[in-house]
Amino acid sequence: MTKSVLFFACIVFLAGCSLANVPAPKNVVDLLLDTTCDAPCVLGITPGVTTPDEARTIVNNNALLSNCEEHDLRTQGGVQWIDCNSKSFGIVFLDNTVAWISIAPSNLSIEQLMQKYGPPKALSIVVGNKAAEQFSSKAILVYEKIRAQITLSEKSGNKYEIDPNTQIEAIIFNSEQQQTKVVAKVVGAWKGYGIYLPQ
Repeated sequence: MTKSVLFFACIVFLAGCSLANVPAPKNVVDLLLDTTCDAPCVLGITPGVTTPDEARTIVNNNALLSNCEEHDLRTQGGVQWIDCNSKSFGIVFLDNTVAWISIAPSNLSIEQLMQKYGPPKALSIVVGNKAAEQFSSKAILVYEKIRAQITLSEKSGNKYEIDPNTQIEAIIFNSEQQQTKVVAKVVGAWKGYGIYLPQ
């Protein structure tokens, strides 16, 4: 279980965890309105297909994206990525393609997401320590068809209750290779709204 927690902690940190406390920018990418292409493609960028140069061109020419910055930590064992809109939209590159796209939506509930994409295939509950004897938990949902990983907002306690109004902290659309890694770690079944315990 420790390896699973570390795996999700790393992915959530890289692609979503640090995005949650950032104020929503004016031009947030709204997945429910984007008609550019079908998921896992976002704004014409497809994980596992789009090259870094193609992604840069799309980012530079898209009016929804602003304040974009490129980062490169490959010489330190990290990754190369672009973040935009006060870090609410990010693109990570691996092996000369887009590995994943992360979005920190503002005011998006699990019910709204399911109206668009249907129910998730699987989920995992990740529990961590906030302070001495205080637990916090997050739910990670997986959609296989659209190669998406959804992180729900953090809650106190060592169990997680999901209801229609539960807010989404981060949405990550993966390449096939990245999605295979995620699916291998998500072992719980989606059983609808209710209380879930760590697996």
